[in-house]
Amino acid sequence: MEFTAAAAGGTASEQVREALNGIFEQLRAVGARAADLTAITFTAARPAAFHPSRREIDLAYREVFGGFRPPITLEPGPGSLVVHARAKIASRNLDGPIWRQWSFLELEQQMSPRSSASSMRSVFDEKRRQGAAFRAAHPDAAYDIPYGSSPFETFDLFYPEGGNDYPLWIFIHGGYWQASDKSDVYCNATHMLRAGYAVAAPNYALCSPSTLPIIIDQMRAFLSFIHNEAASFGIDPKQIHIAGTSAGGHLAAFLACDETARFVRSSLAISGLHDLEPVAMLPAAQILGLDPDMARALSPNRLQPRPGVAVGIAVGQLESEEFRRQSAELAERWHAPLLEVAGRRHFDVTSDLVDGGPLADLALRLAQSAATAAPPAKAAS
Repeated sequence: MEFTAAAAGGTASEQVREALNGIFEQLRAVGARAADLTAITFTAARPAAFHPSRREIDLAYREVFGGFRPPITLEPGPGSLVVHARAKIASRNLDGPIWRQWSFLELEQQMSPRSSASSMRSVFDEKRRQGAAFRAAHPDAAYDIPYGSSPFETFDLFYPEGGNDYPLWIFIHGGYWQASDKSDVYCNATHMLRAGYAVAAPNYALCSPSTLPIIIDQMRAFLSFIHNEAASFGIDPKQIHIAGTSAGGHLAAFLACDETARFVRSSLAISGLHDLEPVAMLPAAQILGLDPDMARALSPNRLQPRPGVAVGIAVGQLESEEFRRQSAELAERWHAPLLEVAGRRHFDVTSDLVDGGPLADLALRLAQSAATAAPPAKAAS
């Protein structure tokens, strides 16, 4: 099957978003998905501006199709961007449940927050608007600090007004490990900055070509770096806290169990993917580098948090049944507080962190309780 969509104009990244969203809607209309794409051609007067290796083009593509990327060809042509796409709808086992009560199609919907969003373009447009406004309000923040050698291994650091030797709150962005950027979650720092915490937002290499095990190693390296360099950043190394949403929620939960991050004092996992077995049954598994054994090994619901780390779990009240189940079961297994954020879906569940509310209260309460608790014991040498 072939599909064509054109952009009316704008910057290169704006044209990519417009044209690819047109392709996305055509795919959805015939029951096809990003995983069914087999080839894409970008045609434009200046095709180099649309090269997929450019960071802004890569992120714009991922907003629409995540890490599903067939070969992309660039061709010269008149005017603004025109995208031609080919797809072959893969056969899917539609008979009976493959995970709990869910059939393949039902599981895809349960595990894909994008399927419940009326417009992913509006979701990302709002993230960009909020991120740009937040950055404009914090011109003196430290941006793009490297924590490793990869161009994706950077983080941004924001400071509250006054004081020094700040406690640190880290927020890890989501995007199913395939999309998004640290700038998309800047506004989630608002409440904790007001409470006197420095806030860090790290990036990681997206899948593919990265894989989930690589991302986990990058987050370990980031935590180790910022802990070791705490004095030079004006941070209290004994008060480091982590949080994240969606894929970032998984990472926050996993790192709460990881022995390499014993200095982390609290972890708040928001709308996380905590049971990766069903993910390993879907097309995304190949992108993430997941097989069933690895999915089980990297699932927080099969682990236990380290002694000395305060943990909390949150999920939107209006999210899919499977997302709510995973959060509820993790909270029960960990004897952790569970917050169902009233009236919230996957892409607005963190609004409290900007405007205040139960989720913001939980984030601050976890960090404050960890500050008064005994520090974790040092590992035996």
